[in-house]
Amino acid sequence: MLSLNELLDLITSENISVSNLLLKTKLYAKHIKDTELLNWCESELEGYKSYVSTPDYRKFNIIKLIGEFQGVTKELRFGKDEMIIIDKVSKIYDPISSIETLDKSKSRIIQYDSIFNVANELIQIVNGNTLDRLEIQVPENTFSVILELVKIQLSKRLEALMKNTKTHPKEIVLKNYFEALINKNIINILIGDKNLEEMEDIGKYNKDIKMPYLKGHEICEISEKFGIIQNYPDDKLSRWEYFKILLEGCIQEDRINELLLNVFSMNNFRKHLSGLADKLVIETHSHIVTRAIERINGELIFSGVNLNYDGKTFNMGKSTTTKQEIMESESLNHSDRLGMLKLVLHEKISGISYRKFKDEYYAEAVEAAFKEINARLKAIYMKYRSNELDGTILYENVFSTTNPLLKIGDLQTQSEKNEQLGYQYIFKGSWMSIRSPKAHANITISEDEAFDLLILASMLMKKIDALLASNNLSEA
Repeated sequence: MLSLNELLDLITSENISVSNLLLKTKLYAKHIKDTELLNWCESELEGYKSYVSTPDYRKFNIIKLIGEFQGVTKELRFGKDEMIIIDKVSKIYDPISSIETLDKSKSRIIQYDSIFNVANELIQIVNGNTLDRLEIQVPENTFSVILELVKIQLSKRLEALMKNTKTHPKEIVLKNYFEALINKNIINILIGDKNLEEMEDIGKYNKDIKMPYLKGHEICEISEKFGIIQNYPDDKLSRWEYFKILLEGCIQEDRINELLLNVFSMNNFRKHLSGLADKLVIETHSHIVTRAIERINGELIFSGVNLNYDGKTFNMGKSTTTKQEIMESESLNHSDRLGMLKLVLHEKISGISYRKFKDEYYAEAVEAAFKEINARLKAIYMKYRSNELDGTILYENVFSTTNPLLKIGDLQTQSEKNEQLGYQYIFKGSWMSIRSPKAHANITISEDEAFDLLILASMLMKKIDALLASNNLSEA
């Protein structure tokens, strides 16, 4: 679920619809039990009941009124007093999604049936004549102005809430353990964006070991089954963002178990495992589900909670091992470390270093991990800059503060430039102080040191993932 600050930041974004903003705010209002904010969101999303309850920011000006009486269509003209009444009731009551549709169509016409909304009041003005249809012509940009005013109202309500909130939303303890799943890395596991292990570990299955790949429209179709309407592709969200909205909604409505059962069901895997013998389909499905849950719990390792599945039901419970115990433990044996690495390592680091660590080739495992980071950035830089660089000069160019390939922020402030430079130093320093000495000298390192360095390498790989996404770059 988004925090209050994140909601305020979203209001300024051009890549999200007003209806989607209101839906996210509605979930937040439910979470903090703010009835007033919740009711307002519902009125905007579902429409108002009368002109009395409709706020003034939904008013519009009228250029022309066209009425149909018993099959005859003509322009309606009224006196000064009647126009005062018409002006009073000229508000658009519809759900916000209808206003968005009108805005996208560039329409300047509002049509009302005689049984509701503005038409009821107009019937009285035209002396009781039967009004079969009413067409209202409005000025250009009427609907975009109304949408902008709704966003302004939302911003005012959230800013007022921020002033009155004594406890920062991010400090509120999770009331629902399932909320720990609202995490980009976990969502990427669920929608099939993360490999779960090396292919060779599962015998005859020669595809990537991952969850089925869910396309954007497929996520929105699942959302609709759970009563969560998303506008694909109009909202212009990434797949993980569509799934995040679905996840938040199901958690809020206590339907998260149903969602997870759907995602992990054999039916969801049919296409993904097509071409395999029935027995291998069952074995592979079971294996991928087990590995996915293990990887999810790897992401949750410091959250204090675990995802559990008994074959029928998903639930979240407190972890038996606390973050402090993990960080302070001096008794982790080789098997313990192997288990933790299998859960938390980036797939590229796991694929190149896990077996070496398992066989106690610690220096080789670390060297291979940092060589893999270098090789990955080298290939990416070559693709986009057509220049083959290596080592420290590669990192200086990739994370340059003047013309970077991977830009961390806008680089407008000194703070943003310092952050960019900081990551340049981290990557460059790792290459100089960790990889190079291990590659060029006969140095032995302990299991404990190798474990820590592989965690660092994994963190750097995950940072590359995030920067590729934020800079709209790919490796293909």
